[in-house]
Amino acid sequence: MNQITQYRLFIAAEVNRMLLEREMTVRYCSDEFNIKYKHQISTGECHPMTKDFVQRVRTGRFKVFTPRVAKLCDFLAIDQTLFAKQNIISDELGRKMQVIDCLIRDDLMLQKKVSRLLDDITELLRA
Repeated sequence: MNQITQYRLFIAAEVNRMLLEREMTVRYCSDEFNIKYKHQISTGECHPMTKDFVQRVRTGRFKVFTPRVAKLCDFLAIDQTLFAKQNIISDELGRKMQVIDCLIRDDLMLQKKVSRLLDDITELLRA
């Protein structure tokens, strides 16, 4: 798993953690974001937040780290530098994830199923 993918997964996990910690739904998060940044949105400095976008980031289904993702991280008080300070995945787990990544790379349906499965595993581990 390359570093970009690891960073994307880190951001997704942090967004999910902050939403759970604050007991925020994706809709409430997007609404509060739009209220807080109303002026910047109206002047075109930043894009409005939608629940669908928050959900995509929360589940790691975004391709690149954009200013919009950065603004969401700022809004949720996520320290984006933590990624560089910690070893997220052990070598053994990293190898296993690479194997899974190779197996599901060309099958979109399988990617979605594995993504949901990983979300479920994450929820179980947090309980």
